[in-house]
Amino acid sequence: MIAAWCYFSPLRKKGSNMKRMPSKVLASVSLFALLASSCSPNPRRELNADERVADIMWLSSKIEANYAPLEYKEELHGFDYEEIKNQYIELAKQDQSNEEFYLLMHKFVAELKDGHVSASLTRSELSGRSEFAFLGFVGHRHGDNYLVKDFAPTFSASGHYPIKNNDEIVEFNGMSMKDAVDKLIKPYRNVGNEQANYTILMSKLFLRTSLSMPMPEDENVKLKIKRGSKTFEVEVPWIVEDYAKFANRQKAAVAKIAQEKGVDVKEEENKARALAQMASIHPYMTKSFIKTP
Repeated sequence: MIAAWCYFSPLRKKGSNMKRMPSKVLASVSLFALLASSCSPNPRRELNADERVADIMWLSSKIEANYAPLEYKEELHGFDYEEIKNQYIELAKQDQSNEEFYLLMHKFVAELKDGHVSASLTRSELSGRSEFAFLGFVGHRHGDNYLVKDFAPTFSASGHYPIKNNDEIVEFNGMSMKDAVDKLIKPYRNVGNEQANYTILMSKLFLRTSLSMPMPEDENVKLKIKRGSKTFEVEVPWIVEDYAKFANRQKAAVAKIAQEKGVDVKEEENKARALAQMASIHPYMTKSFIKTP
């Protein structure tokens, strides 16, 4: 069995009437985490059908035992949880790679359309377990677009790279940014509110881990850029790496930057990690936390 973090609302009680629970109450409830134990996070070997079904059954048991507003969400969004669960059990039986199954698990949790509920597979630091894809920069939603704000420690925006700080990305492979989120990201993470989905998930178009999001199908991505009064199209390559290699390269680059600026790298890494977890990005993805005293 693979390990997964699952975040739920408070313990669900049998016979309790959750159907009328107002959304403002759901938004205020406290959260807790459940961790599945396993021998190894995202194992190297391929899981068989029985193991995949066991993982889906374990995940569904945690939802049924601990997700308080399940009946309320069924009524709110018009779905039948038992029907959805059975659909995913059948899908788990089909031939698929581990990474395809990881995405299936995320889609199952996303069916609840709840910002209080998410799943995250325990990432292994060993090589050969997962991949990371990125374009070298980070940023955030800006209206309907995506605003570029910084670049990875191992990446430079100088020279001929066509994307610069404060550029706005207005299209992703011919789609508006919102349409791209709806098509490529929202099926695997859905917080239940349209605008919140765009704000939280837009960065995930540019930062992909094979444990939770589909990896890019093409070597390059076409972007429409707005820079001041000019709008133009560019095509840039995806950087796809083994996650362990990616993490080690970013960590080494952060340490080098810290040494050059004479700051405590551990303290800065901790700050970066805390902020990155809140933003759902990797802690070594940006060098902006390394500051001169």
